[in-house]
Order: sequence, then C-alpha cells, then structure tokens
Amino acid sequence: IFDPDLVERGFVDMKLVEDRSTRNSTRFLVIGICKGTKPADKENLKTFDNYFNRYYFPMMTHPDELGNIADMRQDLMKQYFGSIKNEAALQPIRDRLNAMTMRYMGGLVGTSRGEFHPAVRYNAMLIIGDLDSRGPESIGDPRPAEPLLAALDVMRTELTNEEQIDAVKVAALIGITRHAELDRHRSEDRRIAPVALRGLIEDLLALASQKAPPPKRSLAGHMWMRRQAVEALSLLATTRPIGPVAKLMDDIISDPDEPLPLRCAVAEAQGRMRSPLAEGVSAEEAAMKLVRLGNEILAEELARLQPYMDELRLADAAIDAGPAGGGRFDGGGIDLFGPGGDAVEGEVIIEKAPQISATQRRGKQRLLCIGSGLFGIDNGPGIAKGVR
Repeated sequence: IFDPDLVERGFVDMKLVEDRSTRNSTRFLVIGICKGTKPADKENLKTFDNYFNRYYFPMMTHPDELGNIADMRQDLMKQYFGSIKNEAALQPIRDRLNAMTMRYMGGLVGTSRGEFHPAVRYNAMLIIGDLDSRGPESIGDPRPAEPLLAALDVMRTELTNEEQIDAVKVAALIGITRHAELDRHRSEDRRIAPVALRGLIEDLLALASQKAPPPKRSLAGHMWMRRQAVEALSLLATTRPIGPVAKLMDDIISDPDEPLPLRCAVAEAQGRMRSPLAEGVSAEEAAMKLVRLGNEILAEELARLQPYMDELRLADAAIDAGPAGGGRFDGGGIDLFGPGGDAVEGEVIIEKAPQISATQRRGKQRLLCIGSGLFGIDNGPGIAKGVR
C-alpha cells in the first residue's frame, strides 16, 4: 500500500505492515520495553526504533488510514507513552520515544512537506503538543503531567509561520493552551523559562489582537483562533501578573465592534487571571464594563427573537379573533427562559421550542462568562473582589 520507492529506500518495513503475527509480537515487545518488563538492550532498542520509524509513524501518513489516525494518536499516548512510569530506569525510554516522535512529526508538519494531507499534518502537530517530559501521577502524590518544553518551540514556530496551513496552526494553539494549563501546576523552577515565556506571550498577543483575518482564513475561523489565544494567555496569567495581557482583555471588552462571543470569552478569561485589572482601570470601572456587556448580550438576544415574537403576536391575534373555542393563547406571556414546547390552540400549532431554546442556551452561557469575570473561576479572584 506504500509507494515502492519509499519501501526500496528503507522508509517502511513491509513485513510489519503485511504480517499481522510479526506486527503483534513486535508490538508486545515494544510495550514491554515501555513498561520495563522487557530488557532495553541493543537488539531490542533497534526493534523499538524500527517499529515506530518504519511502521507506526509511516502508517499515520498513508491516505487509506486517514480515518484511523486520531485513534492511532490516542493509542500512541495511551498504550506506549502511557505505559512508561515515572521511574528513573524508564526515563531514557520516554526520552528516546519523545525524540523519535518529535523528529518524525516535526518533519510532517513542516511547510516543505506539502505532499502530506492536511489531516496528517494536523494530527502530527497534535501529537507534538501532547508530548510530556514526565507523565501524570495518579497515586501517592497525585500531580499532572509535565509537558515537553522542546515541543513548545516547534508549536510557536509553526503558529507564526506565514507559510503554514491553518490546520497546523490550530493544532499548535491547542497544544500551546495545554502547555499553559499545565505550566501553572509546576513548581516555579520548572515553569516555562522567562525568555520563552515572553516570546510566547508576544505571539499570542499578536494573534488575539488581530481583528482582520489573513488571506484564505474565514472570519469565523479567525475568531476561534483569537479566542483560543485569549484562553492560553489567561492561563499563563493565573500564576503571575502580566500587564499587556490585562490591557488586551480590557481593550477587547471595551470595544463594541469586537464580536460578542470573543468579548464573552475575554470576560471569562479575566475571571481566572491573578491580576485582571489593566493599568489605570479601577475595579469599579472594569465591573461596569462587564455589566454593560451583559446588557448588550440581552439586547442582542431580544433583537434576534423579535421577528419570531412578531409572528407570535399575529398568531395570537388570529386565535383571539377566530371561531375556535377553548380560550385564547397569550403569546405575550411566553417564558423566554422556560423549557420550550408546542403551544396548541384549536388547529393552530406554534412551534416555539427551537428559537427559544437556542436563545436560552446561548444567553445563559454568555451571562455565565460575565459572572466568571466578576466573581472568578479556577481560583481567580474575579474583578468584583476589588469593588468597594
């Protein structure tokens, strides 16, 4: 199933591809090496390297396997990396597999490798973002994983690479957000280095503040990426005050031309920041900005429902004037935040559920973002804490 040239040049081990028995016995050995139940001697490590470099990783690039690459990625993390315990004797195995994975996946995401399907390159970047220098601990002294800091450099490079496809940039943002989330659980001496942190913050600020999408990117896609950048920035700001991040958040909240979903995401992000107030902005001023944003949310939802409410009033008037018995349906008394349902009067059926349910869900979700900004989430103080 592979290009004969790749096989001839030694990039693919066809015996592993075609012979299930050989493949299963090799997989058993490889997992044993990861667990420490099989010796990591020279011959076994050669088999270990060959399994990944000439079978497992190449299979993620084949067009016939596009529907399976997400499962293969999860299998890689669970069955292989997940089998490596945080023991000194097994750290060389994790380091070895990390290095092989970084080298192979880094080659797939590169802009010079345009022959690979975008899904393959997206998957490769997700894998890079999931790599850990130390796995999570669930017993004894529970603690989260420590992400591989070398992976952060690759993700930053591709996020800011103007020639890179958006699929890879989206995967890089997902990985960067994971690093930001886990970084706050590390001891101070093991967090992202100050120089790398400054560069990362600059990269994310540039994306989050970019209103217009670049060529070939949709406005909706660009807004998603901006929201992801906002989330990553707020996570980095949970353990340290970052003035430029606080200023960006305040600028977006204050700008009525920014999309409401983005401004709501920023409101929620403020709730987890250690120091959410921009320089020169009091807690009272910041809180009022969130209150005004809440009013804008309600106004937009009511405007969205207005055409439908007009239809209800017409239907209500028709029922009131018609010959059908059973009393009149009071369309004006409808509960906009109720459970929804069908209103039946004689032969008239008014299907109110879809519109009202959508307004209910969206309105509540956005107002919850306002509440998070005011009162804090994830141990953040919230803006209201400083209000006197």
